[in-house]
Amino acid sequence: MANLTASRVSMEKVRKVRVFQRNSYFNLDYTIQEVFLTRVFQQDLKRIVIPVDKAEPLSLELTNFIKAVAGEEETEVKLDQALFAVEQADMISRMINEQTHSLFHSKG
Repeated sequence: MANLTASRVSMEKVRKVRVFQRNSYFNLDYTIQEVFLTRVFQQDLKRIVIPVDKAEPLSLELTNFIKAVAGEEETEVKLDQALFAVEQADMISRMINEQTHSLFHSKG
């Protein structure tokens, strides 16, 4: 089982993915850039911190873009992937706008 948490309307900034298995689960916290594994070990819970290289994602993205424009490296995201992401974001945005419009303009 997996649990993905992200909220635009929360007082708390939360960006987490949790993957549950039979005797363990992974917790990936994108906000604080931390990954750990919790597992049952001889009837006790054991938390194992998995080291990750912490970096500001937007800074990495912009650096990659600038280097790609300068011909120094390939882009991390290929054109078809970027186009797909933009199309999905546009579709989600339109759906939100339609629902918001119908919510506030419905006859009641």
